[in-house]
Amino acid sequence: MSNLSLVNDALRLIGVLPEGQNASAEQGETALSTVTELVDEWQDDGIVVTWEPNPQLNGECSLVGTELNAVKYALAVKLCPEYGREPPASLVMLANNAVNKLIRQQINRALEAVTTALPLEEGFRYGDINYLDN
Repeated sequence: MSNLSLVNDALRLIGVLPEGQNASAEQGETALSTVTELVDEWQDDGIVVTWEPNPQLNGECSLVGTELNAVKYALAVKLCPEYGREPPASLVMLANNAVNKLIRQQINRALEAVTTALPLEEGFRYGDINYLDN
């Protein structure tokens, strides 16, 4: 998927761009800078997505799967004021659900990496204290 396709999809979701038409260079620049701002905000909150800084409109989009959906719907919501539109409740719900799914996936991945194995049959020593053997 290209960055242009991401922008086109977001603009179509808010009714700015008719089917079969591509975003203008100005619309594309606005949308891509909005994505960068959005990704920066998310990173401040610990949400990581694979977005390349300073993307080109005709370049390949680095987002896939849940990341792509979360960014697309959130971008559409964030672009609404730019075009004098109120985001539809259904779009806000889609954006919230996609972002929440992204957060859940990242939490699950982080938890998978945690191992909490403790010795089962031997005593556990910390300094001179043996916690399991009497």
